[in-house]
Amino acid sequence: MASSLRIGTARKKLTLAALRLRTTEQMKLLPVAACLFVAGTSAVASAQPSRLPDVVGHWKVMGWTLPQALPVRGFLPVLKFSGAGQALAVTGKAGCNYINGPVTLQGNQLTFGVLVSTRIACSVAVGQQETALINTLSGQTLTAVRAAHSLTLTTKGGSELRLRRYKVRSHEGLSRVRTPAPSSRRPAAAAGSE
Repeated sequence: MASSLRIGTARKKLTLAALRLRTTEQMKLLPVAACLFVAGTSAVASAQPSRLPDVVGHWKVMGWTLPQALPVRGFLPVLKFSGAGQALAVTGKAGCNYINGPVTLQGNQLTFGVLVSTRIACSVAVGQQETALINTLSGQTLTAVRAAHSLTLTTKGGSELRLRRYKVRSHEGLSRVRTPAPSSRRPAAAAGSE
């Protein structure tokens, strides 16, 4: 609504400016002014949040206003939305545990199914963060607003999760499992059999 008012005001100013132009030299500036007007209205339109948010991809939780816990530095949750159309899936890491579950996108509403999680023991603060995040998402519907590389998920109670899109390097997959380096020593049973 505000952008249409700005566009209407800009058109009136452009019309008045064209009426004030009297000489041929000044009339040569009119196409330049028209181009600037079009560029300005395009910038206003692109700054508006998308009505149908594109959530597919990797997201890092940068902050939230959840009352139950604070995000723990070094253990910020990451989420990956995958799929097409309305039926999506979410996988990620809530802190030190992995989570996954179904998600449905209808308009700007993300409805999370029941999320499942691994059960690795975490510090108390990270555990509280995970519980707060899982309780906020699992079985809940949140409003998604996307602007550039940011995504804000808002609960019915008004709490927000602020996420930022990021690119995953090939060695940073969410399902990466660290394996110990191969040992140069022989197993104990084999060493004693000689």
